[in-house]
Amino acid sequence: LSAPDRLQVLKKYDLTQKSISEQLLDLAANPEINLGQQSSLQLLLDEAARILQLDWVGIWALNIHTMNYECKAQANTHSPISCVISRAETPNYHQFIQQISQAVIAPDTRLHPAASEMQRIFGEHTPQSSLDFPLQTHNLPIGMVSFFQIKHKNMWQREDILHCSHLVHLLERVFANTERDKIQTELQRNEKMASLGRLVAGIAHEINTPIGIGVTASS
Repeated sequence: LSAPDRLQVLKKYDLTQKSISEQLLDLAANPEINLGQQSSLQLLLDEAARILQLDWVGIWALNIHTMNYECKAQANTHSPISCVISRAETPNYHQFIQQISQAVIAPDTRLHPAASEMQRIFGEHTPQSSLDFPLQTHNLPIGMVSFFQIKHKNMWQREDILHCSHLVHLLERVFANTERDKIQTELQRNEKMASLGRLVAGIAHEINTPIGIGVTASS
């Protein structure tokens, strides 16, 4: 074994080193993932790449104005990806994201359902292995979460898939919390407008009564 491989083996017997499951539990309990959508997503993606030792982790979200999928957030790694998945230029990958309903495991991306377009989309950052999950809020699809190994292949063991699935649930929690906050803000705004309407109606009623008319005329 090479020196890095020996270190990886020794880490398994290091009792001071937390397991991946323990690190993910700590992440789920981290109050910082509730601070705001973008900062929370960034924290989760950065930690996902670090804990799972992945080359890239990112979120594809639908832009309802252009109907394209855009990279909403990605882990700060050495392989940044900046692109848009459009129906016109990359129809296969666009359809793949649109229709994904369960985890799609690709230890070799040459066998990926949208393999024909991956090189065009990702260029030098084309993954050798990928793991894709649908992203949902309130059972409605909003995009996809992708986990990539770019530098080497990953056979995606059962534990890897479970760990990535756990991360996806945390990401969905962030989106759900954001949606809940938007609804609460809208309800509070509507309540203020309703209170203002009642106040205006009350003033108008007082002005239009005989006493109100007399007071108004005398003043």
